[in-house]
Amino acid sequence: MVKKGEYAVYKGKEYEAIINSDEKLGISLLYVNTGEFFKKVEIDKLEYLYSINPVCIYKGYIYGIFAIKDNKIFIVGDEHGFEKELEFEAFDRGAYAKWLNIEDVEGLWHFKTSMREFPTPPNQIEVIRGDINRIMKEYIVKEDRTIKLKG
Repeated sequence: MVKKGEYAVYKGKEYEAIINSDEKLGISLLYVNTGEFFKKVEIDKLEYLYSINPVCIYKGYIYGIFAIKDNKIFIVGDEHGFEKELEFEAFDRGAYAKWLNIEDVEGLWHFKTSMREFPTPPNQIEVIRGDINRIMKEYIVKEDRTIKLKG
């Protein structure tokens, strides 16, 4: 399952998290989505607090995933010239977007980034689809987010 947003580990289990902060009072409230309801939890009761940003490789290019719906992902690319070739549609000034079936990507993984003072979460890179070790061994990531085979 592809995830995006803020998550917390509470009593050993991962939950989607909603954080409300009141900077005047210095209070942060956290609500975890149990699937049935939202439970208010004190931040100091959490084991981890982190954001998840999904990333994919599509036709040799790396994209962040901006939306997820059913078995589809929404990716947005800058105007590098190859988006039109890959049949992206104009999305915003200088940006092109495309909905993809998850099966259409070569690799898909989550990057977990710790938030606030919390430790780095375990499994910081979580592979959803593809073999990230093969990708990292066989490809070089270039500045323009393109990848190419080593050698």
